[in-house]
Amino acid sequence: MFRRGTSSAGRGSACAGRGCSSTPAAFLLFILMFGCIGGARAFEHRDENGDLEKRFFLVEMCDLAKMSAGTLQMIRLEVERIYERAGVEIVWSNCRQECRRGIESPLAAAVYILEHLPENLQSSERTLGFVFADGGGLPGAVIYVSRSSIEKFIGRRRSVVPCNLARALGRAIAHELAHRLLKQREHTRDGILRAKFSREALTEPLPKKFCFAIGQMEHLQSHAQSNYELRRRFALALTAQ
Repeated sequence: MFRRGTSSAGRGSACAGRGCSSTPAAFLLFILMFGCIGGARAFEHRDENGDLEKRFFLVEMCDLAKMSAGTLQMIRLEVERIYERAGVEIVWSNCRQECRRGIESPLAAAVYILEHLPENLQSSERTLGFVFADGGGLPGAVIYVSRSSIEKFIGRRRSVVPCNLARALGRAIAHELAHRLLKQREHTRDGILRAKFSREALTEPLPKKFCFAIGQMEHLQSHAQSNYELRRRFALALTAQ
């Protein structure tokens, strides 16, 4: 579940105020580069020919809030760049068409952008998104995020700028998707799975607060689909038809 934090950068941000005042800037830069960018390279996968093989998750996004095509594209790009730092790729797929053709699609999650969350899912007025549990009680494949709740939280002045609303929605989706892909219900103190984010964290140009720890990167890459596996599964399904 994704909840908004305070509007104050000092209270709602993990790296604001006294907590970072005595930390050398060079050390913070090292942590940011290693934790969000450099760490991904340690888990690169190569195919049988030694070529770098991208690992990815297939995700379907259903827009029920009737957003513009341009805003939806910005939302997708925001999610992609957050996961790219973890060494995996998010591929957007129309899995319904593949299923109609008799092909089993390895869909990781289905994301629904709603105007409003259903009342029974709003544990508090701060709830911005929700991931349904599967049969085993772990985060399942269906994710809801609320456009109106996010727009209200970041404020009218920010939300009238399309890129701000797209960033906030993309980061809310990335958070709920992390629950699903990491199979983790609990929130963490820092990083992409922290329980609360400030409005600044949701709209600033760089998603600095939406980082994966090294262990989380390793988990994502070990569970992601490979290009080879996906091509093989689709080829077998088409041959059987």
